[in-house]
Formats: sequence, structure tokens, C-alpha cells
Amino acid sequence: MGRLLLHRFPISHFSEKGRALLEFKELDYDLKDYTLGLPQRKVVKLSGQRQVPVIELDGEIVSDSTRIAHWLDERFPDQPRLIPKEEPLRGEVLALEDEIDRVLGIGAPLLWFEDAVRNGRKNQVDLLAIEVHGLNVLGARTLAKTIAFARGLGLGNSFVRRKSERARAMLERFSRRLEKAPFLVGDSPTLADVAAVGITLHLEWPRSARMPNEVPVGQGVPGIVDDPALRRFFEWRREFYQRYLG
Repeated sequence: MGRLLLHRFPISHFSEKGRALLEFKELDYDLKDYTLGLPQRKVVKLSGQRQVPVIELDGEIVSDSTRIAHWLDERFPDQPRLIPKEEPLRGEVLALEDEIDRVLGIGAPLLWFEDAVRNGRKNQVDLLAIEVHGLNVLGARTLAKTIAFARGLGLGNSFVRRKSERARAMLERFSRRLEKAPFLVGDSPTLADVAAVGITLHLEWPRSARMPNEVPVGQGVPGIVDDPALRRFFEWRREFYQRYLG
């Protein structure tokens, strides 16, 4: 058998979820990074669609982080299981993972980017230069200033507020759960936990050797990671990375 290859965008939260799946399953893998734009054509050629993560093994190509989770459990049944076999636990895990993808998949990066833009956090804004093809640091900062100006005019504020509030409410819910239980569903780690940890990539950059060198690991979004109502989630998330993920 060959070696797993994970195709990703360097600071994509769904890519980090995909990487976290491989780490949780205790599998060896290599990374291949792409940027948004023209290089995505290689992803399309490989998988027939534009999104990451995509994993590759011995000619098999699997895209979409949820499909990848199912595939990993089927292909590597002797490794730690992501999705419980028994009901109703299985259904609860899959339902929560879907909710995490829909709510935090939009809200978490919005919370990060809006904070970076509104507060001029250059070390965060500059990360766009490693994610978007043809965009340099100057271009990233100019883009951020343009978006900040638009927000000052009220453009997009309603959408951002709605999605951000939903994300914060979910994180508060998770914090309350984790005050009383070790994991988000059941008494053992599952796909739901891995999803919550990976999808919140931008809210606090994890201390992982697989992060790009430009990422300020350990830094989080002020007002989020230090919010008393959310503190337990981020404490648990750091513990989860240290115990289960690289």
C-alpha cells in the first residue's frame, strides 16, 4: 500500500479538518499545498471538483471532509474509529458534524477575518498571501482596507453579524457541554469533536508542526478565545490537539 496524500489549501479550515481526520486515525500522510485561483485547476483535474480537502491513496481519490471520514473508517477499520457504528450515537455524531460544518464553517473564519480587518492585524491579514494565488502581502493589506471601508459604510454588516452570532452561540453551547462531559457526543472522541477542533482553525492557530511557517501559532482572536463564556471550549480544544492531533 502506498502513502496517503492530503491535498489542501494552507490555511483552509476544511483542509485542517481533513488533516485532523488523518491524525486522529493515526495514519502517516504527506501534504500537497495549493492556492486559490489558477492552481485549483490541478484539484479539478484530480478530483473533478474545486474544493479541498482531497485525499489520494493508490489511485483512489476522495473529496469532501465528511466523505473522507466515512472512507477512512471503511478503509482503516483497525484504527481509531471516527463514526460510531451503533445508533442513536451514530446519528447524533453525524448530525452535529453537519451542523458544525454549516455554522462554524462560515462563522468561524468570518469572526477571524472581521477582527483582523477592523483592527488592522497585519500578521493575520498577511496570511491571505499564502492562500490566494497571485496575491502578495501589499495586495492582502489593500484588500483588507477596502473591506474595512465597506464595513464602515454598512455593506455586508447584517450578514456578518448574523453568521458570527450563530457561530458564537454554538461555541457557547459547546463550552457548556464540555463543562460537564469530556466530549461533544458520548464518552469517547468522535468525528464531531474532530470537526469542531479543525473547523475553528482560524479562531486560534494550533501549535502544530504541519502549520505553514507564516502562521502565528498559538495566537487567537481577542474577545473570542478569552471570552469567559467560550473559555472551556478553547481549553478543551488545546487539550484535544495535544492528545490526538499533530
